[in-house]
Order: sequence, then C-alpha cells, then structure tokens
Amino acid sequence: MAAEKKEKRRRTYMARLAKKEAAIAAQKVALVQRTEAVEAAEAALAENTRAHVAQEHELAQREQRQEEQAEEARIKSADLDARAGEISLEKEQVATARSELVTEAEEVRAQRIELDAGLAAIDHVVAAVEDANGDSIVKGRKVTAFTNSEEEAVGLVEAVPFLLETKLRELGAKFDGVDNWQPHAVADGRLVTGQNPASSEDAAKKVLALL
Repeated sequence: MAAEKKEKRRRTYMARLAKKEAAIAAQKVALVQRTEAVEAAEAALAENTRAHVAQEHELAQREQRQEEQAEEARIKSADLDARAGEISLEKEQVATARSELVTEAEEVRAQRIELDAGLAAIDHVVAAVEDANGDSIVKGRKVTAFTNSEEEAVGLVEAVPFLLETKLRELGAKFDGVDNWQPHAVADGRLVTGQNPASSEDAAKKVLALL
C-alpha cells in the first residue's frame, strides 16, 4: 500500500511538472511572437520614418524650385520692364525723327527750290523736293539716297513713313545705290544726291565742282 501511494504521488508530481513545462513553453512561444510583433512594428515605424524624411526632402526641394522660379520670374519681369522702357524711348526717337523729317520736307517744299539754281540733298530730303510746277525733281534723273537695305539694317522699316529707295523709284527716279554705309554721291545736271551721312563729303565735292 505504501508503494502504491508513493507511486501515485510521483505520478501526480510528474503530471504537475509536465503542465508547468507546457505552460513555460507556451509562454516562450508567446514571448517569441510578441518579440516578432515588436520587431515588425519597429520595422514599420522605421519605414514610415524614412518615408516621412523622403517627403520632407522632396517638399524642401519643391519649395526651393518654386523660390528659384519666382526669382527667375522677377528677373524676367525686370528685364521686360527695362525693354519696355527701351522700346518707349525708341518710339519717341522715331517719332522725333519723323517730325524732323516732315519739318525738313515742309521747309524744302516751302522754298520751292528751282532745279536750275542747283540742289544738293542727303538721305531722305530728296524725296520731298518739288520743282516750281509741283513735280518731283527726281523724275527721269539719276539719284541716290538711303537704300532699303540700309533701312533694314537699322531696323526702321516699320518705323519710317516710306522706304526712300522704293519711293524714289515710284517717283520715276533712276536710283543708283551701293553697299550699306559706303560713301556714294551722284550728280545729274545740277542735282547732287548722297546715299547716306557718310556720303556728305563726296556730295559737297560735287557741289563745289558745279559752282
């Protein structure tokens, strides 16, 4: 009987020990699972942190690009304002030149210079001169003046009232021009014309030869 009781106690103890070992093993499994869950959470947190840092970096770059674009826009605006001022000044200069040309033409018309008395003209003046009968003095005569090519070179094709070379040809002149800016003067009878400002000296010499 004693041996049976002893064996029974041993079996009971072993059963309890087995339960404790099973509980400990279950706790270990649970601990491993919790550890894995924590590690997964930490990895997710690290990934979120990296994504957040990347977003902040991208946002900073975008803001920098916007600031650079805004600065470029300010520079372009300033350049446009400056160009607008230059264009306004150029328009004023063209308007002044037109006014001077008209004034000069009116003065020449008012004087009614007779061809027999002799006439010397440079650039645009020749197109405005008429004889005593009101006809253009260039009709049928060999003349020179500011060429269409020179008008194009100075960028005033759209600014001047007319292209002088074209106008003289329309008035019946025998137009004679040379390369841009080259001195060139023509004498036909007592009519002396010069192509451009550089032709003043040559034209003056021809006038002196007629005196």
